[in-house]
Amino acid sequence: LNASREDVETVYMRQPTGFEYADAEGDKNQWVCTLNQALFGLRDSAFLWNEEMDCKLRQIGFHPLDDDPCVYVKGKGTELTIMMIHVDDFIIAAPTDEDIEKVVNELRQYYDLKDLGEPKQYLNCALHRDYDNCTITMSQEAYIQKVLRTANAGSGWKDTPLPAAWRESPANASNVLDDDSFDQYQSVVGMLNWLAVKTRPDIRFAVTRLQHRLANPTFEDLHAMQHVVKYLRHMPDVGITLGRTPELRFYAHVDASHADWEDSKSTEGSIWYFAGSPVIWTTKKQTITANSTTVAEWCALDQPTRDAMWLGKIARSFMLPEQRPIEIHTDNINSQLLLTKKGGKSANRWLDLRWFFVKDAVAQGHVDIRRVDTKKNAADGFTKALAKEQFETFVGLIGMI
Repeated sequence: LNASREDVETVYMRQPTGFEYADAEGDKNQWVCTLNQALFGLRDSAFLWNEEMDCKLRQIGFHPLDDDPCVYVKGKGTELTIMMIHVDDFIIAAPTDEDIEKVVNELRQYYDLKDLGEPKQYLNCALHRDYDNCTITMSQEAYIQKVLRTANAGSGWKDTPLPAAWRESPANASNVLDDDSFDQYQSVVGMLNWLAVKTRPDIRFAVTRLQHRLANPTFEDLHAMQHVVKYLRHMPDVGITLGRTPELRFYAHVDASHADWEDSKSTEGSIWYFAGSPVIWTTKKQTITANSTTVAEWCALDQPTRDAMWLGKIARSFMLPEQRPIEIHTDNINSQLLLTKKGGKSANRWLDLRWFFVKDAVAQGHVDIRRVDTKKNAADGFTKALAKEQFETFVGLIGMI
């Protein structure tokens, strides 16, 4: 409601209940309201609010990052102040409490702010700050309890999100879910995805596979969804701990599982670390049909390489130590050698030009593709369902124990 509609198209609305204006004859139906301020639900309200907020923040010395317009900065070096924005929720980070208070007071010139102090929760994530270890832990235990109630998965718990080597079964007339179970499946998988995106990379692979079954799930898919929920019951309070090491650098692990889909396409997975903590993770079905593990691993490096170049720009915006090239680790030595050698080989020369983006990024020094042992490749758990012992290793590698 803080954004004005003065300079945009005129919008009328029905009079809200309880605030009706009537003419002398008592007729209320002939009168409507003209909107002077932006209102939730209108298509341009978010844009108007962004313009309003951006103008005010610039007036007090902030400017948005070129590569992330939801992050504003002010000052440099040891005097840098950072503001993260989600609609009308702000988090301010600054060297001292006095610096934060100064920004809050400047904003109060324009808006009626509610200062909640040090954040304990943000976007449904609980935040715990450990001053002794200089870490921040993000978790969603309350949301997981909501998932458990919605899923109605029965008693008991599981050690892993999915059984080892789990595969989907084809849908047919005898195993397709009824309407009630169908709605429950879609609802719970959507809730699980919110967890997988925010604070639970340990369930990312399982949720991605369940998402691909949303249109026509079977009873086996429902049991797999309940398996994930029971795993969360076993570990509801686990989350992401940021700042596990003092080393301010980005690096990634990448892996692929060749031809593990019904149509012979492959699964790729990756995870990015900063200061020893996971910050980006993905599981994705590849769009190309790779004819070998080497090609699947080669193509899996495409998106992480793009991420590396973007993260490099973010690092420069925050004036972090120069990092070039950025390391990306793979356990496939053939793809590593093909990317570092000049020229093309019969194994990959049939690929479209777009897949050679990684090779060019290596040649220009943007990224460095390095070999990592399969047992130490943290991306392994984003490409397949693991047995208990392997999964425990995976959880340790992504810093969730």
